Amino acid sequence: MDERTFIREVAHRLGADERRAEGIVFAVFQQLRDRLPAKEAHHVASQMPTGLKRLWQEDQRATPGVSPVNGQEFVGRVRRQAALPDEPAHRLQERRQHRLLPK
Repeated sequence: MDERTFIREVAHRLGADERRAEGIVFAVFQQLRDRLPAKEAHHVASQMPTGLKRLWQEDQRATPGVSPVNGQEFVGRVRRQAALPDEPAHRLQERRQHRLLPK
């Protein structure tokens, strides 16, 4: 899947425009990358199309190392970085479950 197709799919699922979706993908990628050891983060990037790799590698962390967090903290960090409004915990759980169900 190329970058534009991926961003369009994210935009569709979020009910957002593509620019907003790209910002959210960027925030998620940055938070995921910072949770992985450098070698694993590099491995993930090596398998991405160029456009998505750019989002993954942009704003590369200054210090190597893993910064573990729980799921709720991860979502909170993505929300802050992407300037998303807070959402009640039960809504987040509903969204997660919906994404896991096959279409």
